[in-house]
Amino acid sequence: MKMLGVKTLLLVLILSVMLASMVTEAASGNKVKRVKPRKPVKPVQELLTCKSRRSKCFMKRIKCPVECPKVKPKNPKDKACFLDCYSPKCEAVCKSRKPNCNGPGAACYDPRFIGGDGIVFYFHGKSNEHFTLISDSDLQINAPASGNKVKRVKPPKPVKPVQEILTCKSRKSKCFKKRITCPIECPKVKPKNPKDKACFLDCYSPKCEAVCKSRKPNCNGPGAACYDPRFIGGDGIVFYFHGRSNEHFSLISDSNLQINARFIGLRPEGRTRDYTWIQALGLKFGHHDFTLEATRTEKWDGNADHLKLSHDGMELIIPEGDSSEWNSTQGDIQVERTSTTNSLTITIPNLAEIFVNVIPVSEEDSKIHNYQIPLNDSFAHLEVQFRFFGLSSNVEGILGRTYRPDFENPAKPGVAMPVIGGDDKYKTSSLLATDCALCVFSPDNIKDEDDSLMMEYGMLECQGGGDGIACKK
Repeated sequence: MKMLGVKTLLLVLILSVMLASMVTEAASGNKVKRVKPRKPVKPVQELLTCKSRRSKCFMKRIKCPVECPKVKPKNPKDKACFLDCYSPKCEAVCKSRKPNCNGPGAACYDPRFIGGDGIVFYFHGKSNEHFTLISDSDLQINAPASGNKVKRVKPPKPVKPVQEILTCKSRKSKCFKKRITCPIECPKVKPKNPKDKACFLDCYSPKCEAVCKSRKPNCNGPGAACYDPRFIGGDGIVFYFHGRSNEHFSLISDSNLQINARFIGLRPEGRTRDYTWIQALGLKFGHHDFTLEATRTEKWDGNADHLKLSHDGMELIIPEGDSSEWNSTQGDIQVERTSTTNSLTITIPNLAEIFVNVIPVSEEDSKIHNYQIPLNDSFAHLEVQFRFFGLSSNVEGILGRTYRPDFENPAKPGVAMPVIGGDDKYKTSSLLATDCALCVFSPDNIKDEDDSLMMEYGMLECQGGGDGIACKK
């Protein structure tokens, strides 16, 4: 009990001393200091200006809002100051530095676009392929459809193409030895892209100018023989010549040039005539001959070549590929591919130029015209366009007679399907025969130059289609 009393006494003593010390400190006059909070520092608001003279805000000094005083804030989550130089308001606004997938110009998700007009649309494309998002004269933006980021591609500065210079080597041409520059739209005679138009100089045109022209036959131009088969004569008038399936007819017969055609076709039950197409051409010039034919195929494949050629009885193979060509050793004929497969240009100097394309009879055409094409034959045939140089005034043939100066075409413009006969007059016994009733091919009989027509038909301007084609010089 005595020990407990002593401890209690000591505790009371310690508390008394502490209390006395506190009273003494308060009595000394020291005050408790009150700490004032720091005044907030006003952020420096950056000034922006527009340097484009096309902007209504050109050289105006625009202050950033206090909510987003910096163009590049330190905290990436903070909004940044943004000045739209092409806005009529000329004011800076706060904007996230990440894409807004719900704003105009957005391309997000699968992928969902929001156009400049504010309308939402989707474009899926195909995986691992590339598509153009923006294409302008000074800006190209492509995107691969593979989840990668959109890459901005700066287009290379356009290089002015070298325009080739052409000349005519024929003394009969009004353009003989003149140097003619190709147009800037088609600077090359043999463009790398087979779909591009080529530079072409018509040595028998009075204009003596180079023009842009497709390297494939124009079925709406003079000298054309296409479809079932539909011809456009040297006079620009459209006519049809049906012939008969598996028979041969002379298209051109002149003293130094013979061109025959083999027709293929079929006759559905109930019809009185064959549907026909030109399947092969046989050419005789001087003492040489040349043949080309569309080979039969069950299913059409545009990537496979369906042309078979021969020269003087020997099979001719020209490697596949655009601009691949062959020249005879005598230099009297040139054959050039105008696409990787199925298209050719044949040139016989000073006589003819022939543009050829192989196509099938399509299912659509078969249904429209009720051809009733069988499943085991695509009826591959030729589309052809001829240009002739210096035919005589006595030229014959289904097409040749339309180049005669005294020819009066019985086919009247505007008639739905003007058909011209002549089966009995122009039928030949084979593809290279010259034995039709009106054939005049005789290479040993050299005609006078005065009897040669300087054909201007090659550059007739034709417009329209079907029976509505009109041509003028």
